[in-house]
Amino acid sequence: MKANYIPHTMPQVGLVHFLVIILFYLVTTVRNTNVTNSTCSEDYFPCANGRCVPARFACDGENDCYDKSDETAPICKNKTCYDYQFKCANNKCLDSILYACDGDKDCPDGSDEDVEFCKKRICPLNTFSCAGNGQCIKNWGRCDNIIDCTDGSDEWNCNVTCKKNQFKCFNEFCRENYCIECIPKSQRCDGFVDCISGRDELNCTSPLGREGINQFRCSDGLVYIPKEWLCDGKKQCYDGSDEMKEVCQKELSSCSDAEFKCSTEKDGKAICIDKRYVCDGGRDCLNGNDEINCNKTTLNKKSEHVKI
Repeated sequence: MKANYIPHTMPQVGLVHFLVIILFYLVTTVRNTNVTNSTCSEDYFPCANGRCVPARFACDGENDCYDKSDETAPICKNKTCYDYQFKCANNKCLDSILYACDGDKDCPDGSDEDVEFCKKRICPLNTFSCAGNGQCIKNWGRCDNIIDCTDGSDEWNCNVTCKKNQFKCFNEFCRENYCIECIPKSQRCDGFVDCISGRDELNCTSPLGREGINQFRCSDGLVYIPKEWLCDGKKQCYDGSDEMKEVCQKELSSCSDAEFKCSTEKDGKAICIDKRYVCDGGRDCLNGNDEINCNKTTLNKKSEHVKI
């Protein structure tokens, strides 16, 4: 009796299916091995999903692994920052010179701007301590005519040498982010304030000879300042008259003799334009009041100025 014949080769279709199954098994095994046993170089952090991210990204408050494993790892509980860094409550490390006590909350919890911390803060060596707010800046930012401290104290009492043809302002404060220390001597006692403190118009041999449009004359009679400086919280007049309550109420609610009053805003501030622009055929007031009740005999010669 003959034994049953067993073929030594599989049908071609069955062989293909068999190889596909084996290949799928190998790929799945390798993938799982990479996820569970991923090894990263020394400078990288191994994520739970197999990714490797720079070690400095771990415990910084950002989900760099995409599975949050870089922020929930046990090492985050005991993470330490470098001496020059500030540690936020969420373990994020910030450059303390650039971010701590600078007026902006860079930590999610705002701990880098904590009032008590900033009051007690002592700036490290080779840095400049701003006046009273705990902010520190690099020494090279001191007296460079650029404000780095939020209060501008890095530009106070600077020993600036002006040229022979210049006048020294001796600023006590600065506007915005720039300090003007020296101005041309020709601008001394010319009737307009160039030094922030107004010193270029003090102790002049004669009082100021003219009041320009949109200029305010300080109570001492020696200095004019632009009206937009009135009641801005900073004393530009040497006598501080530009910040007096009664002055603000009067000056901001009225226009000068050379101006036309367009309207009054909700805060009581008057909107003024030059009288030369009234009835000139162009609408300069937003409400058009400068062109109301005009006739051919009252129309001014059309001026070259920007229309609204």
